[in-house]
Amino acid sequence: MDDDTLDDLLARSATAPSPAAVDTAIQLARETATGQRRPSRRLRRRPLLIGAIAAGAVLLSAGGTLTAYQLGIPPFQSVDSGSERIATPVLIEYTNSLGKQVRCQAFTEWEDLTAEQRTTLNALAQDPYWVGYGDRVLAEKGLKDAPVLDQEQAVFNQAAADLSGRADAALRAAGEYPATHHGFAISCAPGGADGQ
Repeated sequence: MDDDTLDDLLARSATAPSPAAVDTAIQLARETATGQRRPSRRLRRRPLLIGAIAAGAVLLSAGGTLTAYQLGIPPFQSVDSGSERIATPVLIEYTNSLGKQVRCQAFTEWEDLTAEQRTTLNALAQDPYWVGYGDRVLAEKGLKDAPVLDQEQAVFNQAAADLSGRADAALRAAGEYPATHHGFAISCAPGGADGQ
Protein backbone atom coordinates (compact mmCIF):
# COMPACT_ATOMS: atom_id res chain seq x y z
CA MET A 1 0.00 0.00 0.00
CA ASP A 2 1.45 3.37 -1.00
CA ASP A 3 1.00 6.71 0.81
CA ASP A 4 -1.75 7.96 -1.49
CA THR A 5 -3.81 4.80 -1.01
CA LEU A 6 -3.38 4.99 2.76
CA ASP A 7 -4.37 8.69 2.79
CA ASP A 8 -7.47 7.90 0.75
CA LEU A 9 -8.40 5.02 3.06
CA LEU A 10 -7.97 7.18 6.17
CA ALA A 11 -9.99 10.03 4.65
CA ARG A 12 -12.90 7.72 3.83
CA SER A 13 -12.90 6.04 7.26
CA ALA A 14 -12.70 9.22 9.34
CA THR A 15 -15.79 10.03 11.39
CA ALA A 16 -17.09 13.55 11.70
CA PRO A 17 -16.20 15.01 15.09
CA SER A 18 -18.93 16.22 17.42
CA PRO A 19 -19.49 19.98 17.78
CA ALA A 20 -18.15 19.75 21.35
CA ALA A 21 -14.93 18.15 20.07
CA VAL A 22 -14.52 20.87 17.46
CA ASP A 23 -15.07 23.57 20.12
CA THR A 24 -12.52 21.87 22.37
CA ALA A 25 -9.95 21.63 19.57
CA ILE A 26 -10.39 25.29 18.65
CA GLN A 27 -10.08 26.34 22.29
CA LEU A 28 -6.97 24.16 22.72
CA ALA A 29 -5.45 25.68 19.59
CA ARG A 30 -6.17 29.21 20.81
CA GLU A 31 -4.70 28.54 24.25
CA THR A 32 -1.64 26.93 22.71
CA ALA A 33 -1.18 29.89 20.40
CA THR A 34 -1.72 32.37 23.24
CA GLY A 35 0.89 30.62 25.37
CA GLN A 36 3.42 30.69 22.55
CA ARG A 37 2.95 34.32 21.51
CA ARG A 38 5.92 36.60 21.60
CA PRO A 39 5.35 40.30 22.11
CA SER A 40 7.82 41.32 19.43
CA ARG A 41 6.46 41.23 15.88
CA ARG A 42 2.79 40.91 15.06
CA LEU A 43 3.48 38.79 11.97
CA ARG A 44 5.15 36.08 14.04
CA ARG A 45 1.89 35.30 15.88
CA ARG A 46 -0.36 34.77 12.89
CA PRO A 47 1.46 31.70 11.44
CA LEU A 48 1.56 30.12 14.90
CA LEU A 49 -2.17 30.61 15.41
CA ILE A 50 -2.98 29.30 11.94
CA GLY A 51 -0.69 26.32 12.51
CA ALA A 52 -2.28 25.51 15.87
CA ILE A 53 -5.81 25.67 14.46
CA ALA A 54 -4.78 23.56 11.48
CA ALA A 55 -3.19 20.97 13.77
CA GLY A 56 -6.37 20.79 15.84
CA ALA A 57 -8.48 20.36 12.71
CA VAL A 58 -6.21 17.58 11.41
CA LEU A 59 -6.45 15.76 14.73
CA LEU A 60 -10.22 15.85 14.55
CA SER A 61 -10.80 15.13 10.88
CA ALA A 62 -9.05 12.95 8.34
CA GLY A 63 -6.29 11.92 10.72
CA GLY A 64 -8.34 10.16 13.38
CA THR A 65 -11.38 9.74 15.56
CA LEU A 66 -12.60 11.68 18.57
CA THR A 67 -11.21 8.96 20.84
CA ALA A 68 -7.78 9.28 19.22
CA TYR A 69 -7.95 13.03 19.76
CA GLN A 70 -8.89 12.58 23.43
CA LEU A 71 -6.03 10.14 23.94
CA GLY A 72 -3.63 12.76 22.57
CA ILE A 73 -4.25 15.36 25.30
CA PRO A 74 -3.93 15.07 29.08
CA PRO A 75 -5.12 13.10 30.95
CA PHE A 76 -4.71 10.78 27.93
CA GLN A 77 -8.06 9.05 28.48
CA SER A 78 -11.15 8.93 26.31
CA VAL A 79 -14.58 9.89 27.63
CA ASP A 80 -17.92 8.14 27.30
CA SER A 81 -19.97 8.80 24.19
CA GLY A 82 -22.01 11.98 24.62
CA SER A 83 -19.63 13.39 27.23
CA GLU A 84 -16.92 15.99 26.98
CA ARG A 85 -13.91 16.90 29.07
CA ILE A 86 -13.33 20.53 30.04
CA ALA A 87 -10.26 21.61 28.08
CA THR A 88 -8.64 23.86 30.70
CA PRO A 89 -7.17 21.75 33.51
CA VAL A 90 -7.06 22.76 37.14
CA LEU A 91 -3.42 22.56 38.27
CA ILE A 92 -2.82 20.71 41.53
CA GLU A 93 0.68 20.58 42.98
CA TYR A 94 2.13 19.19 46.17
CA THR A 95 5.39 17.99 47.66
CA ASN A 96 5.20 14.35 48.67
CA SER A 97 6.83 12.61 51.63
CA LEU A 98 9.91 11.82 49.48
CA GLY A 99 10.43 15.54 48.92
CA LYS A 100 9.42 15.29 45.25
CA GLN A 101 7.20 17.90 43.59
CA VAL A 102 4.09 16.32 42.05
CA ARG A 103 2.24 18.35 39.39
CA CYS A 104 -1.21 17.23 38.33
CA GLN A 105 -3.86 18.39 35.89
CA ALA A 106 -7.46 17.75 36.98
CA PHE A 107 -10.38 17.73 34.55
CA THR A 108 -14.14 17.45 34.92
CA GLU A 109 -16.36 15.67 32.38
CA TRP A 110 -19.88 16.75 31.42
CA GLU A 111 -22.76 16.05 29.08
CA ASP A 112 -24.50 18.49 26.69
CA LEU A 113 -22.84 21.72 27.82
CA THR A 114 -23.73 25.07 26.34
CA ALA A 115 -20.99 27.44 25.23
CA GLU A 116 -21.69 29.61 28.31
CA GLN A 117 -21.37 26.63 30.66
CA ARG A 118 -18.12 25.61 28.98
CA THR A 119 -16.72 29.13 29.49
CA THR A 120 -17.73 29.13 33.17
CA LEU A 121 -16.17 25.71 33.77
CA ASN A 122 -12.94 26.57 31.95
CA ALA A 123 -12.59 29.65 34.19
CA LEU A 124 -12.32 27.40 37.29
CA ALA A 125 -8.63 26.84 36.49
CA GLN A 126 -7.96 30.53 37.26
CA ASP A 127 -9.49 30.37 40.75
CA PRO A 128 -6.81 31.19 43.39
CA TYR A 129 -8.35 28.45 45.56
CA TRP A 130 -6.16 25.92 43.72
CA VAL A 131 -2.86 27.62 44.61
CA GLY A 132 -1.17 25.41 47.24
CA TYR A 133 -4.18 23.07 47.16
CA GLY A 134 -2.36 19.71 47.27
CA ASP A 135 -0.12 20.68 50.19
CA ARG A 136 -3.17 22.08 52.05
CA VAL A 137 -5.05 18.80 51.63
CA LEU A 138 -2.13 16.77 52.96
CA ALA A 139 -1.69 19.09 55.94
CA GLU A 140 -5.43 19.09 56.79
CA LYS A 141 -5.55 15.28 56.64
CA GLY A 142 -2.29 14.86 58.63
CA LEU A 143 -0.64 13.04 55.72
CA LYS A 144 2.54 15.13 55.20
CA ASP A 145 4.71 12.10 56.11
CA ALA A 146 2.40 9.34 54.82
CA PRO A 147 3.43 6.90 52.06
CA VAL A 148 3.27 8.52 48.61
CA LEU A 149 0.41 6.32 47.40
CA ASP A 150 -1.69 7.29 50.44
CA GLN A 151 -0.92 10.94 49.73
CA GLU A 152 -1.85 10.54 46.07
CA GLN A 153 -5.18 8.88 46.92
CA ALA A 154 -6.05 11.55 49.48
CA VAL A 155 -5.29 14.42 47.09
CA PHE A 156 -7.13 12.75 44.20
CA ASN A 157 -10.25 11.97 46.25
CA GLN A 158 -10.42 15.45 47.75
CA ALA A 159 -9.75 17.12 44.37
CA ALA A 160 -12.57 15.13 42.74
CA ALA A 161 -15.02 16.25 45.42
CA ASP A 162 -13.84 19.87 45.57
CA LEU A 163 -13.62 20.39 41.81
CA SER A 164 -17.10 18.95 41.28
CA GLY A 165 -18.53 21.07 44.10
CA ARG A 166 -16.87 24.26 42.90
CA ALA A 167 -18.00 23.58 39.32
CA ASP A 168 -21.62 23.15 40.43
CA ALA A 169 -21.41 26.34 42.54
CA ALA A 170 -19.94 28.33 39.62
CA LEU A 171 -22.67 27.15 37.26
CA ARG A 172 -25.37 28.01 39.81
CA ALA A 173 -23.86 31.46 40.44
CA ALA A 174 -23.81 32.16 36.70
CA GLY A 175 -27.43 31.00 36.31
CA GLU A 176 -26.26 28.17 34.04
CA TYR A 177 -27.44 25.19 36.07
CA PRO A 178 -28.38 22.35 35.75
CA ALA A 179 -25.59 20.52 33.99
CA THR A 180 -24.92 16.79 33.99
CA HIS A 181 -21.57 15.98 35.59
CA HIS A 182 -20.10 12.71 34.31
CA GLY A 183 -16.81 12.36 36.10
CA PHE A 184 -13.33 13.45 36.97
CA ALA A 185 -9.91 12.66 35.50
CA ILE A 186 -6.44 13.54 36.71
CA SER A 187 -3.00 13.21 35.16
CA CYS A 188 0.24 13.73 37.08
CA ALA A 189 3.75 14.38 35.83
CA PRO A 190 6.52 13.69 35.94
CA GLY A 191 6.18 10.05 36.86
CA GLY A 192 2.90 10.15 38.76
CA ALA A 193 2.61 9.88 42.51
CA ASP A 194 6.30 9.64 43.35
CA GLY A 195 7.10 12.79 41.35
CA GLN A 196 10.11 11.24 39.64
